[in-house]
Amino acid sequence: MRVMARLHRVGDLIQKHIDELGREHVYVFLDQVADAVEARHYPHLPKARPASLWRYTVAGIRLGLLMALFNLLLLPIAFIPGANIIHPFLYYGINGALLGREYMEVVAPRRVDFKETRALRRRHRLKIFVSGVIVALLFTIPVLNLIAPVIATAFMVHLYHGMTRSELESPPVRA
Repeated sequence: MRVMARLHRVGDLIQKHIDELGREHVYVFLDQVADAVEARHYPHLPKARPASLWRYTVAGIRLGLLMALFNLLLLPIAFIPGANIIHPFLYYGINGALLGREYMEVVAPRRVDFKETRALRRRHRLKIFVSGVIVALLFTIPVLNLIAPVIATAFMVHLYHGMTRSELESPPVRA
């Protein structure tokens, strides 16, 4: 009975990681989602420059490979008695960091160049991390995970515009 329970758990963990890799095909449509969110909530902005299909392909492959690598490294922890208690925290922490970074890199370059995107990501590291953890949670909820990339993109569009608006309203104080 214990062996069957362990095998079931291994199957669930492997399926969860396979699902993560399978959602990468949605990247192609994320620009349309971002356009729709900006048209409805930020109509005063000029039209964003769409990212190339190549950029989305590279982003999707990079995210998929990084998530596969880190999650495969994380997988053995789930089977160590006692240590498996921290597995969910590590899982959501690692995937939150990766998803927050990647979704911000999908949304921000539509408005600013790559150098500014990186600087924005550094300045708002914690906010992007927490947002990524929320996105990672969305991807683990059955049925909701099917539309999670759309929700995550809309969420990151709002987060990006909120961060840039707050920076415009209160410029950093120089000492």
